Amino acid sequence: MPFVTFTVQRGLSAADKSRLSEAMLEAQVAAGYHRADRFHRFLEVDQDDLLVDPRFPDYATDRTDRFMVVEVVISSGRPTGTAATIADEAVRLFGERLHLAPQDILFVFHEVEPNLPRFPAASIRQEATGCLSRRSATNSWRPRKSIGRGTSKKRAGRDVCLEDNAEMASLGDYAGV
Repeated sequence: MPFVTFTVQRGLSAADKSRLSEAMLEAQVAAGYHRADRFHRFLEVDQDDLLVDPRFPDYATDRTDRFMVVEVVISSGRPTGTAATIADEAVRLFGERLHLAPQDILFVFHEVEPNLPRFPAASIRQEATGCLSRRSATNSWRPRKSIGRGTSKKRAGRDVCLEDNAEMASLGDYAGV
């Protein structure tokens, strides 16, 4: 699951955001990801919040006010060339559909371990407390009631829940990126 953040100057239209997102999704599909795997966010910043050199590393023309940073978080262990395929295809599609020049796009890829918690596995069930129990004999998760009564014990119960949930996340029974 690639997670994509577009950092753009304030004022990008909803239509342009939609076109960027659709083009990025097509680039992800070209790299082997599922078509429904769209997790894109847009961060708009003021002009003085995104400072860049106009020609680095050695562009013949200056960057424009349409410059954007595209950060992509992907799982480590993907086939060699996955990031390059995404970037190359996205640059091509951004150029075709939004008339963006290559110097106006900076890709930053972050690889994360695939077993980090993202979406809980389909078998996970939670109660309103947000506490999950340790694995049961059937290798599934079962809800656990918070321990204690009263203010101090409830606080302790939440701390125990957080510790248990962190331990379960480290076991890798969560869907990855």
